[in-house]
Amino acid sequence: MTNLTKNFTKEELLYSATGTSMGIINMIPDTLIPNLQRTAEWLQELRNILGEKRDVETPIKVLSCFRSERLNKAVGGAKASDHMKALAADIQVDGMTPLQLAQFIKKSMPFDKLINEFNQWVHVSIPATDEPKSKLMTAVKEKGTTVYKPGLF
Repeated sequence: MTNLTKNFTKEELLYSATGTSMGIINMIPDTLIPNLQRTAEWLQELRNILGEKRDVETPIKVLSCFRSERLNKAVGGAKASDHMKALAADIQVDGMTPLQLAQFIKKSMPFDKLINEFNQWVHVSIPATDEPKSKLMTAVKEKGTTVYKPGLF
């Protein structure tokens, strides 16, 4: 295992259940390793802050981080997804609803996009610059189509 931070490994941030089940090898180009490192450091900071606020070790479950173009297509990701740049993660935290987690991130961490996805997980796009965009959204299904609505709910 290749540690990127105290609690996050390269393998963890490249893992995809969908990729594994479909036989897709999710290889990251060397040019994107600095972005993966930046994302790992962001996740580590979130984990540290959550632990301090909750006064307990607070692991973050990473459902998806980097996605190759093939994997992104297989999961139905956006064509210009930040996942393909290694600057996004879909996460969950035990003991917190996705809305609670998103609201905590909103108050505590810089981000470009923060999405409560179907009240199942939180998507966060990591700022690539020192000026985060701070866009808030909630993804819902309407008539079988994913719709992104402004705000967190």
